[in-house]
Amino acid sequence: MLPNVGYLIASCRTTVVNVIDDSDHPGARLKQLRVARGLGLREAARLSENAVTHTQISNIEAGITPWAGVKLGTLEGLARAYGIPFTRLVELANGRTSEVRELQEAHSGKKLIPIYNMVSAGEGADGGEIVGTMEIDATRSGKRVGYLIEGDSMMPEIKPGARIEVVLQDHAQPGETIVAYTAEHGMVCKLLHSITADGHCILTSHNAVYPPLFIHCDEIHIKGIVKEVRNPVVVATPKN
Repeated sequence: MLPNVGYLIASCRTTVVNVIDDSDHPGARLKQLRVARGLGLREAARLSENAVTHTQISNIEAGITPWAGVKLGTLEGLARAYGIPFTRLVELANGRTSEVRELQEAHSGKKLIPIYNMVSAGEGADGGEIVGTMEIDATRSGKRVGYLIEGDSMMPEIKPGARIEVVLQDHAQPGETIVAYTAEHGMVCKLLHSITADGHCILTSHNAVYPPLFIHCDEIHIKGIVKEVRNPVVVATPKN
């Protein structure tokens, strides 16, 4: 039996958004939302149903805790505290109110999951910054998140700009495509090709330009298994 191990490699480049105005960042926007609700820090923490402490809320609002490091459970707790859908909270925090749809009756049978970029957020974090949401069938089992792919290492199967649906688990089998974190490579999306007798994971890319990675399985922290790939549609430009 193969050991329960995690694997991945970082070939995905990410877009970094620089905050120019200290009052215009996700934490500051969440503070505006809390104040608009007339809630103090401790009351907001209580209404989150113990998902977050008042100190954690303060650190998020001040930018001490970076947006990329805020856990999904924390955001869900804040959404409960402020009485709005999770997706709306993400919209307001990111300042992208036109980019994320709220669930409506027309979307019955569907649910939204967050999409992370692939910025290395460290062991135990889901990924980098939440950059949007994707809609999936509500009947799908297991906790799921999305990731935005910006590199070309998994071409042609996974194209740059693809959004992948990942079921979160800490183990995988050879032949499965995974998302994982390693101290050396950060967050990565790779194929778990095989596991050697001495406990090394061989991670490969579909793009032959990228060489395989040989990493001891104990040094790979798997995030989940890729279940669906949504590649961007390229619209051809008519020639004159």
